[in-house]
Amino acid sequence: MKPLFTFLFCLPALFNFAQAPSKPVNIILTGKVNSYQAAEKPHIYFAMAGHRFTSRDRIKMDASQAYTFDLSKTRYKNTTSGILVFTLDSTSDMNAKYSCVHRINLGEIIKYANSKKMKAITLTTDLVMEFLCETGIEDKGAKDEEVQMVGSYQFTSKDTVRAIRLEQDDYVYNASFNYFDKDLMNEWIGRWSYRYGDLVLRAWFRINRNFGTMLPAGYEKTYKTRNENGSMALTSADGEQYVRQLPQGSVK
Repeated sequence: MKPLFTFLFCLPALFNFAQAPSKPVNIILTGKVNSYQAAEKPHIYFAMAGHRFTSRDRIKMDASQAYTFDLSKTRYKNTTSGILVFTLDSTSDMNAKYSCVHRINLGEIIKYANSKKMKAITLTTDLVMEFLCETGIEDKGAKDEEVQMVGSYQFTSKDTVRAIRLEQDDYVYNASFNYFDKDLMNEWIGRWSYRYGDLVLRAWFRINRNFGTMLPAGYEKTYKTRNENGSMALTSADGEQYVRQLPQGSVK
C-alpha cells in the first residue's frame, strides 16, 4: 500500500528562482493543522531536516486548530536554505519517506522572496501531516473503459496555460498552471472519475510544490468527453476545453 499522491513530488519544478547568494528572510506561516491527531496533540513540533524534534522547538495551535509560525522567533532565523519539517508526534522519523510530517522548503521560499526584494514574507498554508503517510487504502487502477482517459491534457487561452494529468493508479488528478493564485499556489491535486461519457475532476488541495505549501481547493467540475481523430477532448458546460497531448512524433 502506498501513500496518496507520492508521484507529485517527483514532477519537475514549474518555477525556478535560483540566484546567489540568498539572504535571510523572515518567513511567517499561518493556517490550520489538517490531521486526525490534532484534537489530541495540541503542539506542533518543528526542526530542520537532519535535526531532531525536541520540546524546545514547538508551537501551539488554538482550539480551532489554527497556528502561526514565525521563523524570526526560532533558532533557525538566519537560515538561507534547507527543509523545515513539522509534525504532531515528536517521535516521528523525519527521514522516513512516508513519515507523517509536513515539509516546508525554506530555501525555495527565501529564493522567491529575494527575487522580489522582500525582507519578509507571510504565506498561508495548512499543515497536512498525513499527506505522505502510509495509508490503509488499497491501490486502485483505472478499469478498461476508464483507461482511455489516462494521459496529459492542455488548456490554452491567451497567456493562460493549464495542464492536467490523469493517472491510472488511484485515479490521481493533477493540474498545473503557468501562474500563481493569490496564495502563491500553482497546482491542484485530487481524484478523477469517469462514467457514461462524463469525466469528473475533483481537486482536494491547491499547492505550491516548490514551497511545500498547500490549502484546500474544494473544486469539482464535469466534462463531456469525445474522441477527435484519435485525441481525446474534454469540454465543460461553460465552454472550457482540454485536449489530450499526443506523444511526440505521433500523427492524429
